[in-house]
Amino acid sequence: MKCPVCKVSLTAVEHDKIEFDYCSVCHGIWFDKGELELLLDTLAGGTTRELVNSLMQRPQQETSEKSRKCPICLRSMKKIDIGSGREILIDVCKAGHGLWFDGGESGAFIKSLKIDKPAAAGPLYQAIFFIMDALGVNPDAPGKS
Repeated sequence: MKCPVCKVSLTAVEHDKIEFDYCSVCHGIWFDKGELELLLDTLAGGTTRELVNSLMQRPQQETSEKSRKCPICLRSMKKIDIGSGREILIDVCKAGHGLWFDGGESGAFIKSLKIDKPAAAGPLYQAIFFIMDALGVNPDAPGKS
């Protein structure tokens, strides 16, 4: 699979059924729809299917930012705003294949969810917080207001 920005091969990162594809050049991240749901379910301790479905259904945002192509179907994706208080534009495949986060956007999105690290974090949570750290999210920093 190729990066929609740099056109280089994406690196698959996987741990315990949670997977995403990462670009080592631009630091963008591709989540298949189900992969993002699994990550968010693990982080939030509940179901987030409705959240991901609502993201997928949001209308196209007007922007001058260049359109990206889905790394799976190669069709143009729509830009949606997922920010709360500040703009975070991500790219969503219109056919429902997944979501593209430019470098830093996935970390900003996860941090905006205000998920706290459990006191007695088991191996899965340790892996999740390792991924969050790789995405540039400081798990110990307070969430955005």
